[in-house]
Amino acid sequence: MADKKLVVVSLDAMGFDDMNEWIDQAPHLKALRNRGSWVKHVQGIFPTLTYPSHTSIITGQYPAIHGIVNNTKLQPNRLSPDWYWYRKDVKATPLFDVAHDHGMTTAAFYGR
Repeated sequence: MADKKLVVVSLDAMGFDDMNEWIDQAPHLKALRNRGSWVKHVQGIFPTLTYPSHTSIITGQYPAIHGIVNNTKLQPNRLSPDWYWYRKDVKATPLFDVAHDHGMTTAAFYGR
């Protein structure tokens, strides 16, 4: 099992048509797509926002269960509310924890 790898790539706000239109400008992404499995259609959760969606992907749960229901926290007295950045806010078990419990190594990164 040590020789098997799983890479999950989630491109925020990039739909199926976008992928087809821009894939030639991203040769490494094209190679991953062509050699792996990829999803051609996704049924969004509600709300279809970045953090609730990504948390649903990584936990397999709906926002009502995992607790991330918006990108930012409800903090009406703050000009700029906090974002849901931290694991402590997620109320369901993410794939990272499951992998760790089975002796596997994980990594995640955020890029712009």
